[in-house]
Amino acid sequence: MESSKKQKAIIQAHASLKIDRIYLKPSFIFTYVQNQTTPSKTEGPKLTLKRGTNNGINT
Repeated sequence: MESSKKQKAIIQAHASLKIDRIYLKPSFIFTYVQNQTTPSKTEGPKLTLKRGTNNGINT
């Protein structure tokens, strides 16, 4: 269902651009959709939150 909403939003944005006479190549839309559907592979450090006993109070 989520992908259906995204696909409808892309179609609506493309139609809106056409109204303003801004044209996109079909290959651009295809590569955009491909880049959005593939999961990003981040192998860098991951953010971890550490909580102390001060509850965020700097002393």
